[in-house]
Amino acid sequence: MSQTPLAIRVRTALTERCGILPEQRLLLGVSGGADSIAMLHLLLELVPKMHLQLEVGHFDHRLQDTSKADCQFVEQLAREHGVPMHAGAWDNPSTSEDAARTARYTYLMGIAE
Repeated sequence: MSQTPLAIRVRTALTERCGILPEQRLLLGVSGGADSIAMLHLLLELVPKMHLQLEVGHFDHRLQDTSKADCQFVEQLAREHGVPMHAGAWDNPSTSEDAARTARYTYLMGIAE
């Protein structure tokens, strides 16, 4: 199966701009929203061709009523595709977008290290 033009562009960006090389582990933050789910599916297409080890990270900000369902959805997708999943949750939810973003990045960077 040949790659879509978008997959080719993403593969080029991963290698040339991000320095991602074959056999590397790649952690993708997946919120459960349309953008991150689309990126997950695109990377699932590229993983075998680039020989990457893809992992999914999800951080529950506990700011929305749907946050638990979002986490379960991401877990189900990861399981269906055989991708390791890391899920964390915020112990001290805040309504601040900046605080939520910082907490998410801190969590994902901790996993990446």
